[in-house]
Amino acid sequence: MSNNDILEEQVQKEIEERTKIMEDPAYDFGKPFNRIDFLGIGVVTIICIVGIVWGYL
Repeated sequence: MSNNDILEEQVQKEIEERTKIMEDPAYDFGKPFNRIDFLGIGVVTIICIVGIVWGYL
């Protein structure tokens, strides 16, 4: 077996384990995004765009 085959097998096992965990009815997916989360995303996006434009000039 090559290293690539071993790595692929390990990744497949990890995917199966994580899928099993997520399919458990007791799994907590966390809270959905709210307005503050979207506001934060918008602010970070604007800051990044301004930084890119400023760096380009």
